[in-house]
Amino acid sequence: MMYCENCGTEISKEAYVCPKCGVKVKNDNTSEDTPNIGLNILSLFFPLVGIILYFTWKKDTPKKAKGVLTFALIGWAINIILTILF
Repeated sequence: MMYCENCGTEISKEAYVCPKCGVKVKNDNTSEDTPNIGLNILSLFFPLVGIILYFTWKKDTPKKAKGVLTFALIGWAINIILTILF
């Protein structure tokens, strides 16, 4: 048994939604939430893409979204530093 994160009701491990409050409790998406190095590098060179991906993925895959945002912010900072220097 497990508990609903929204209302605290005890629910079955196989449940996809809480029977009491109706909130989705299990992600039926089979993709893993692991950072993708290719997308992180893309975000480094094109920070706007990383920021858009972050807002698109932040609910479904928070770890992947955080990684993309981190690289986007690093890319943005490098761009500002290089603009100031040159």
